[in-house]
Amino acid sequence: MRPHEAIEVFRQQAERLIAQRGRQNYQDACKYLAKIRVLYKKLGECEVWASYITALYEQNRNLRALKEEWTNAGL
Repeated sequence: MRPHEAIEVFRQQAERLIAQRGRQNYQDACKYLAKIRVLYKKLGECEVWASYITALYEQNRNLRALKEEWTNAGL
């Protein structure tokens, strides 16, 4: 699988998990997000990652448990 294809698959999985709510889903979503971050870094597209994670954070800023899991995962 090519890196951009993998990013898309991981992105869909992470967003699906976030939409389902629940701390365990947020933890699992963070694992996908961490993989996405690594792929963007390897591709030299850190600004694309920053833009994506900022937008995702803004869309879900009211989800306290998600924010806690992002912090725990170092995102």
